[in-house]
Amino acid sequence: MDIQTTYNQYSEIKTSLPNIFGKCLGLESKDLLSIQIHSPKIVPQKELNETEILDYANENLPLFGKLVTDERGFTYLDIENEYIYELLPFLETFGATNPPYFDAIYNAGAHVSVILASEIHPPLNLEEFEDDIPFTITGCYSVEPENWLEMETIWFLTIDAPKLSEIRLNLGLSPKIQDHEFHITIAVKKRFLSIHEILMHENQTIFIKDLF
Repeated sequence: MDIQTTYNQYSEIKTSLPNIFGKCLGLESKDLLSIQIHSPKIVPQKELNETEILDYANENLPLFGKLVTDERGFTYLDIENEYIYELLPFLETFGATNPPYFDAIYNAGAHVSVILASEIHPPLNLEEFEDDIPFTITGCYSVEPENWLEMETIWFLTIDAPKLSEIRLNLGLSPKIQDHEFHITIAVKKRFLSIHEILMHENQTIFIKDLF
């Protein structure tokens, strides 16, 4: 295998990783060009302790989930919230916290996006998918999201789930959302932290200087 072939394969893998997040929250831009103008394309980076995170997840967390559709038509694989609660401590980054998936408006918790509410497709009969849908974890990455300006960094697990691609194809959709790998968002870091969030962080010392 020559160097050019290796480079092409590496580039293909990188470009298949998601770098636009918040789509399940309705944050997707109607004008994709505006995203490219205001935010350069950021390449996801492999998490430094990826091996430790993946080993823990494979040994301690369930590798399956249930298909769910909310009132907006957003369809996702509902998985255990421990994917967030138990993996967050592995990230040695100040300010990393739970994704905003647990409030009254959006309460899916840990999940894998399968079909966006904005995607047009025939009605999905969830009764056909009562069994758990399995998946395998393939990687752990971090990235600066292109269209979620509130967030400085997103951490996510990539997964392989052939059944999810099959469901999308049967509905006349592409195998994956925007050809990006299926993923689980496990943590976010806000671009700006409130004083309360800073004070809640353990072992954090704040120095306030007199401005006069």
